[in-house]
Amino acid sequence: MEAKKQRFVLPKGALLGGDFARTRYTAVIPYGTPFEEILEPEYWAFHGNVLRAGDHIECEEQGGAYYAHLQVRQTGINAVHVREVYSKRFETDALEEPEAMFDVKWAGPAAKYRVIRTSDGKVIKEGIEDKSVAFREAKDAEAAARR
Repeated sequence: MEAKKQRFVLPKGALLGGDFARTRYTAVIPYGTPFEEILEPEYWAFHGNVLRAGDHIECEEQGGAYYAHLQVRQTGINAVHVREVYSKRFETDALEEPEAMFDVKWAGPAAKYRVIRTSDGKVIKEGIEDKSVAFREAKDAEAAARR
């Protein structure tokens, strides 16, 4: 005689609207913060009173080095335990540096990346969202200056 296969059914009341079940947050991670740091419970310590288990946090590093989707597992007074659902690291730090005539620097969330002439420190262009685009701008500026 063949054993009857057990079937599972989602119980009534277990299907909830996403806004009811959890909150989705967006975190703007300060420029230069290593990815591994955002996985540490202490990194989120100031937000333990707001976050709750099951919440989701979308994280984007200001310089564009990485994006991550985290899930809150447990909260405490001085720590929030998160786990990585998804992450993508971008190769911004491994890009080729421009020659010494121009430099690329992060200037914060408003000015973003800047192309700076190294001889006098003059900002040639700012507000560039992506580091690779800023390097391209620096190379173009150098090529124009050498003509």
